Parts: sequence; C-alpha cells; structure tokens
Amino acid sequence: MAEQGKPVRRKRRAVVGGLVAGAVAVAAVGIAVPWALAGQGVADLRADTNRDGVVDVNGSSDIEGKGEWTEERGAVFLPNIGDSAGRGKPSDPANAGLSDTELAAIHDANDNVPRATENFAPLRTMPIADLDEDATGTVALAGAGAAKARLFLERDGEWVYVDEHTQLSRDELAAGLVLGIDGRDVIRPGEWDGKVTVRFSVKQGLIEDTDEVQMRVAPVLTHHHLQEVEQVVTSSDPESPAQTAFVADLTEVTRAIGQPDPIALAAPWDQWAQDYMEPGYATMPGPDGTVKSIRIIIRSPQTVREAGRQVFELRGPGVGAVQFEEGRRDEVNSMGNVETIPPYEHDGVSYPAGRIITGAQGQKLPASLEFFRAQGAQDPIVLDSNWLGIGHVDEFVQFLPADNERGWTIAVADPQAGRQILEDAQAAGHGSATTNSRPESGSGSPFPEPPKRTIDEYLADADALAQNESAASHIEENLAILLEETGVGADEVVRIPALFEDMAFSFDFSGEEAPAEGSDDFEMPPGFANDDRGPDDPDHGWAAAYVPGAINGVVIGTDYIAPQQWGPVVDGKDVFAEAVARVYADAGLTVHWIDDWESHHVMGGEVHCGTNTLRTMATAWWQ
Repeated sequence: MAEQGKPVRRKRRAVVGGLVAGAVAVAAVGIAVPWALAGQGVADLRADTNRDGVVDVNGSSDIEGKGEWTEERGAVFLPNIGDSAGRGKPSDPANAGLSDTELAAIHDANDNVPRATENFAPLRTMPIADLDEDATGTVALAGAGAAKARLFLERDGEWVYVDEHTQLSRDELAAGLVLGIDGRDVIRPGEWDGKVTVRFSVKQGLIEDTDEVQMRVAPVLTHHHLQEVEQVVTSSDPESPAQTAFVADLTEVTRAIGQPDPIALAAPWDQWAQDYMEPGYATMPGPDGTVKSIRIIIRSPQTVREAGRQVFELRGPGVGAVQFEEGRRDEVNSMGNVETIPPYEHDGVSYPAGRIITGAQGQKLPASLEFFRAQGAQDPIVLDSNWLGIGHVDEFVQFLPADNERGWTIAVADPQAGRQILEDAQAAGHGSATTNSRPESGSGSPFPEPPKRTIDEYLADADALAQNESAASHIEENLAILLEETGVGADEVVRIPALFEDMAFSFDFSGEEAPAEGSDDFEMPPGFANDDRGPDDPDHGWAAAYVPGAINGVVIGTDYIAPQQWGPVVDGKDVFAEAVARVYADAGLTVHWIDDWESHHVMGGEVHCGTNTLRTMATAWWQ
C-alpha cells in the first residue's frame, strides 16, 4: 500500500536519440528532470477502485490494485447503450427497412458524441506541479477492450471525446483531469470479457511517465421476485379477441393493486411477452452508498422471432437493449426458460444478485446460457425441462417472498396435491362433477372446447394418473437440485396444486404430420413455436398443464396474478381455485385471477408466459 497521498509510479521512461533508457541512464547524460526523479508530479490516474462510488484524490484508498481488475477490487463502468434521443425505434418511419443488426447499433454510445453523461463512470488524474511549459500528455483506452468503451475529458465545462491523439496541455495536467468512461457494448462470450485499460501518459522533454487503471463493464443482470415491480409488460394484438380481453383483464388487476397500466407491445400472433425478451439491468457504485443503473432488455436468442424487435421499442432514456445472433426459434431459447433465484448465501458463497436457473432439453442448452455465464455474477443452474411439451422452467418452479432470514422460498407445481383435491371431492360424493368448469366458447372459436371429463372418469384413467406421477417425479428431481444449491429446507417449499397431461399437436409446422397423442388434439394457429425435438425423440416429453398452471403467474410484492383455474365446482365453489388461493395465502400472497384459457392456456402457456415485469434495479452485485 502506498503512503497516504503519495502517488505510485507504474512506468517511467526516458527517450534518448530514439532509444529507451531508465532514469539512471538519463541522469548519466545530464538531462535535468527534477519533477520525475524527485517522485513528485508523476502520472497518477485514479478510478473508483474500492467501489465506494467516488474517486479518492485526497487519500490512497483507490491506489492499491488499480492496475488489475479482480472480483474483489477494480472500478466499474456502465454499458451506456440506452437511446436518450429515441433514435432507434423500429416504429419510426426513419428506420423503415433497417435490419436487426442496424437497429441494435443505434444507441447512446455508438459514436463519439457525449450522450447520457450521467452514466459516465468517473476517473481523475492527480495535479502535477512544476511542469515545464513544453509538457504534454495523453489519456486513452488500451488493450483488447479499447474499441468497446469510450473516454471523455471535461474541458471548459463540456465533455470532449479523447483518444491517443488528443493532446493534453501543461495547464490541464497541472490542474488534474476530470474524465468519464462508458461502454459501447456488454460482456459477450468469446468477444469481450468487459475489461479495458485506461492509460495516462505525461511527457516532459525526454522523459515520459505512464500510469494505468484497469476497469470492467458492469455485468447484465436479470431480475428476481423480491425486486419491486415498476410496470408490467404484455403483448397487444388487436386482431385477437382473446388477447385483447387478456390485456383488459390484466389492466384491471394491475390498477386494483396500485400498479400503472401495463405496457402493451405490438406483437401480432406472439402473445408470449415472457418469451421473446427478458428485462435485465446493469449497475455500478454511486456516491454515498447509492447505486447507478441502466435497464437493459435482453432479446431472446430467436432473432427470426419478429416480436423480439419490440426490445428496441422499449429502448429509450436509461433503457438499452441487447440481442444475440442465434436465430433459432427453439423453445429452449425462449426467456420463459430463464428465471432468477433471489440473493442468498450458502456454504460460504454469496450471490448478491441471485442466480439464474434455466432448463436443458436433452443435450440442447439455451443459446443464452454462455452469455449469462460470461457476466460472472449470477452463476446459472441448469435444470431438466425436457419432460415438458414446451419446456420452460417457469412451468413448474417459482420463487416467492417469505418471512424468513433469507427473505424468499421455493414454490413448485405439485401434481400429487392436485390429485388429492380430486380424490377429496370424490370422497365427499362429488365424483360426477366435471374436472373443468369453464363454459364452452361456442362456434367460431379456433380452439377445442374445455374437457368435460368427470372426476370419477379422470381418477379411473390410468394414463392420466401415470402422466401426473411422471411429472411429479421430474419436478422432485429438479427440486432436489435447487435445495442442494440454495440450502432451502424441504419443509420450506411451497407446493402449488397442479395437474399435468400430455399435449399433442396435429401439425408440427415443419411440413410433416405429427401423430396425435393424448387428448383434445388440435392444430395450433400460425406463429406457434417450431420445436425440432420431434415426437420420436426418446428424451422428449409432452407434459403440459391440464388445469391452468397456477405457478405460472406474476409475483408483485405480496400480490399474485394467476390464471383462472376453472377446476371442479363443488357447492358453488371452484375447489382447485380455493386450494391454490389457500396455499398462496399461507405463503403471504393474495391471488388475483385472470382468464387466460384462450389467450394462452390452450397453446401451452399461462399468465406468466404472457407477461413480463420491469423491476427496481438497485443491486450492489460487487459487494
């Protein structure tokens, strides 16, 4: 550790006749460089190395370790990829015909104009005394990440872009420089690890002194359910009465619980707002314990999915967007297959930003997995979702706020609890009640009518019972992984009643007829996902919610928006809805129902699949 207030030299060299020599050689040829040899006024560049939100120019707290970024120390800057001027919206006629790549390139840091300067991370140089009149300096980015960031100098009250060609005057060096840095991109695996070196050089006569600081762009993080919801997002499709009704019902519920009206993105034939994007964010330390942040909407790695372009519509002041170049439409790549465990500590390891979970489908992993791993902050856990027809983790697991030291717990779909509801109703003499109480849609609906099997018929169906036993087994296997990784006790798990069935589509949209399996076969409308796993894949499952999957809902504090159950009605009450609401109430949440039968359920999803949430972002992942 350097002495208090004393600068530390990184490099010093003398240039004599084109040769580089050390200071001793310089002295030997009689060159007078008292400011350098005395150790006063040497190049001293500082950033927020200790991550307290300020650059220490009065002491030495930001000196140690400043030259090499580590998990424990090192300054952070934001990827400044918002769109403060609103230049990059696909709906803007000026952007008609632009490709996805061209749209993605329109953001605040795509050139050298100082936009969104509030997102700059600070750097300072220490004032240098006793400089000769001919002293000059430079400050620039160096290393592999130099093209991924921008550097600005505050000059005469304005931010000026600087690079290795920008000359710093003697007076500027003597006064000390005020600098700002931001990122042009986010961390991308195999492309950029987020690190960049800032190099500051001072030259006087034949002596050049250099100092360096290494910084790293903040990782892109995903939200968890303990973060406060700022606004719900969904899809709008004026041509779909079912989706229009869903948006209206969602709006009514959000108003009732004190939320602003949902953002309804224009996404005809793609009502899956959870799947074509994932709201994320990036943060860095601010002064006085504050956190500076930028929202970053992550497009699913399905660039052939037109609705994914809506991430650029959401982009604006303080909101950026990133996309991948994968192009696959596989359901494994949908963002409903990405959820986040809230922050916790287990076995001596802390996860202050939580951890990502995602589902593998056989040997197939989400294309986004390496991206999230590269961020280095939310160490993903891979579960098995291949037993499901769609194959997303949000179909069977969620994380709920809880009154415990951790602040949250795990909830899972429980087919055994679902079966018990039917058995209890049967034992009470209600076996003739139908398992589904939703009224028929009538002629003109493209969807099948709700199943009208009685409880007695369902419980006598060996295949139906076996399907639920299989689903329960897969859920328990995944739960065991989560319990091991988090330290959550088995007695803390919230079990949400559910029933599963095999889903089968009469057309697989690859041009070949698929064999009809299970019950209620129907042809999906245009735009449904193309799943290339195939019905003959021995590892491929077809499980889907029989009763609308209550676990597939939206957590907003202690309010919970869930799909209407349409379960058996006994004595005027939906026994499934009653049981689900009771379990959530015991967990401290109030359930609000939405009918998503035609808008989402009949196509393999529920309320969570059809929505997304923009949440608060004050996460100090570096602590």
